[in-house]
Amino acid sequence: MSKVLGFGENQYGLYERGEMPSAFNGKMLKIAMDPAAFVHLVDDSEAKDRITRLANSVDPMYEFKHDLVFGGYKRGKYNGFAPQSMQKLRGTILYFLRELGGTFQTKMNKLLFYADYECYRTSGMSITGLAYRALPHGAVPVNFDKIYSLVDDIENVPVEERSYSGIQLVSSAIPDMSLFSDLEKEVLAQVANRFRQYTSARISDENHKERAWLNNIDSHGIINYQEAFSLNI
Repeated sequence: MSKVLGFGENQYGLYERGEMPSAFNGKMLKIAMDPAAFVHLVDDSEAKDRITRLANSVDPMYEFKHDLVFGGYKRGKYNGFAPQSMQKLRGTILYFLRELGGTFQTKMNKLLFYADYECYRTSGMSITGLAYRALPHGAVPVNFDKIYSLVDDIENVPVEERSYSGIQLVSSAIPDMSLFSDLEKEVLAQVANRFRQYTSARISDENHKERAWLNNIDSHGIINYQEAFSLNI
């Protein structure tokens, strides 16, 4: 994208991580959002051949999966104003699985919630771009029941025990930490350490004390990221 838009090397990557573009570069980004204009930009760039190869290898189901995972919520107060990236979401889930081992879906839902809302409270932008809904077991990603089956390299294992049954998430894949800013890495580590010893039931009980959940549970509503400023962690 940097080559297509005429930016400096790796400049587009900085924008993906939240840096604000200059007025001129912002206009170029807006122009590139128009498909017809983008085709012309690609045709005039040295990256044309590489982009053509990439386009031919793209998963035709990617956009469908993306909409299912993110629930159609675009950048705004319900997704923490973050760019939505399947890669970054995958990296976040893999990070928690690497740090905490096999993790039940119920606990993962809360880990994602705390990571996103704490990052928003600290930086004004969430990590994954997910929207969250208040449900009886706590705050959960809007389409959590689809996320873990659509994100690559995540295995869903049914577990039946005397005291608990549910779906445990496991993976042998390694997260790509270069996707995250230093601040995001700090937040991920903070959340992992804070809830390392928590069971699914205990983290749900903790989540039930949050205003973000209490203010929305009656309607099962989508949680505004402004609620991040009342977090207990």
